[in-house]
Amino acid sequence: METIIIKANKKQSKIVKAFLETQKVKFDSSPTQKNEKDVDYGPYDPEFVERILRSSQQAKEGKYTIISIEDMWK
Repeated sequence: METIIIKANKKQSKIVKAFLETQKVKFDSSPTQKNEKDVDYGPYDPEFVERILRSSQQAKEGKYTIISIEDMWK
């Protein structure tokens, strides 16, 4: 078995689904979740994605703490 991810707009999605049905191919589909800035969340929880993006931005801004290995287990 193989998984294929197709990113399509509504019109394309309708065509692809119709084709897959004619070929008797089993498939799952789910709507893509987007935020107000039109960021694609994919299959992930929007709150989780926002937290990851916020953390990434904080790291770029230098807002992080480095813990040495020696201090990690204290």
